[in-house]
Amino acid sequence: FFMDGMRRFYYTYRKGFPTITPSFYTSDMGWGCTYRTCQMMLAESFARVLLGRFWDPFRLSASERSRHGRIIEWFHDADLPQAFYSIHRMARTATEMDKRIGDWLGPSIAAHVMKRLSMKHPRCPLTIHVAIDQTVYASEVRKQALAADEAGSGERPAWRPLLLLVPVRLGLSRLNLGYIPKIKTLFQIPQSVGLVGGKPSRSFYFIGRQGDSLFYLDPHVTRQHVPRSGSLEQDSTVMSDSDSDSSDFEMFGIPETDEYHTTHICTMPIHRLDPSMLLGFLFNTESEWDTFVMAATDKESQRSICTGTSPLFTLLSGSSMMTPQFD
Repeated sequence: FFMDGMRRFYYTYRKGFPTITPSFYTSDMGWGCTYRTCQMMLAESFARVLLGRFWDPFRLSASERSRHGRIIEWFHDADLPQAFYSIHRMARTATEMDKRIGDWLGPSIAAHVMKRLSMKHPRCPLTIHVAIDQTVYASEVRKQALAADEAGSGERPAWRPLLLLVPVRLGLSRLNLGYIPKIKTLFQIPQSVGLVGGKPSRSFYFIGRQGDSLFYLDPHVTRQHVPRSGSLEQDSTVMSDSDSDSSDFEMFGIPETDEYHTTHICTMPIHRLDPSMLLGFLFNTESEWDTFVMAATDKESQRSICTGTSPLFTLLSGSSMMTPQFD
């Protein structure tokens, strides 16, 4: 479990970063925890696509170091072209959904912020699908992952890695205890990238469980902004999406990886979870999606999370006739 924890990217409150225009914020302390936990979930998804599920943080090849550095670059706290998921861009994107910079986010808006930013990310390694009203429509997920590229070759397009985000509410003011067995099952599903949730107005990134306790990463630690070296600040166009050495994080002054990984894993009893949370699932291949659908909807399966009296969400084969609120 230590190794699995070290693989996770760790993002916390920061102070002293460049101003998030048009506000005057130079720190996200006290309001940015959902942004940070979503950064962790999204970074984990990118890592599974670019580095694999069981990459070794202590033995990275040159190519892996380049990809690892590229992920760090995408979340850097600055208004740089390659910082696609910086706190700056996330906070400004939330303003398009009636949130002010400095407001705390709930799971649903946070999911749509990630989706919107991914759509502005050139050659993004994955596509993001956000469920509507706790309901996932399988045909829409498949359609999005198999969307034809711009060339339109006429052949059946290849599956594009897809991150499924499902905002859920599993109770009123408190977690309905009937959902606990399904939440336990969630962390046994290979395609799960965890959940974002926690306590009212305090967001954590939950990555595993043991017995009746959940393991999570806590962003509520304020650390100093990590400055960049002058080379990239002066010419951000030098970064590329290739695996060349030009995207090596050391070249551009990003500190050692312990700034972005941690061995400090916290625990919390499941029953203390706030009922509002965001579930994440990554499907690298079409077969992974098919396996997930079969298991999640099979009443006899040990990984069934969409059946019974307390399903975590509804999984249907058809298409929605509803228009997403924020799309």
